[in-house]
Amino acid sequence: MRKLKRATTKEEEQVLCWRSKRKIQIEVLEQVVRQADHQMLETLEDLRKKIEIRQARIYLDGYSKARAAWKTEVGAQTIENIDLTHAGLRREDGKVVGYYSQQDREIWELENKLRERQKAEMSAEELEQIELLEAHDRAWANKLKKQK
Repeated sequence: MRKLKRATTKEEEQVLCWRSKRKIQIEVLEQVVRQADHQMLETLEDLRKKIEIRQARIYLDGYSKARAAWKTEVGAQTIENIDLTHAGLRREDGKVVGYYSQQDREIWELENKLRERQKAEMSAEELEQIELLEAHDRAWANKLKKQK
């Protein structure tokens, strides 16, 4: 921290414990980053637990209401899976069903148009790099499929 006057030499800096504002800000930011890294895993685990609890609550509510309405077990499971899909959570039967709003579809369409426009404006070298990246992604996806 700054004392009464600015240190003129390195020895005076050490004796007076003088640091610039920049150094203090850097130290504070480094400390905040270390704390955030330490708490990130705990936060992600808490979020996962909350999602699992919400998913179980939606599943059991939908299932019990359907069974109370004299639905078959399969029908009750279908109803609760629909409820999970509407809530944007993973279904219990493992099917992946897209529940997308009109706004989502419009945004994706606009993003695709922007990508196409950017590809049209790229040089040959940039296009070659994109092709290499796509080939690498395909090879990686094939490798993952073979491992399963």
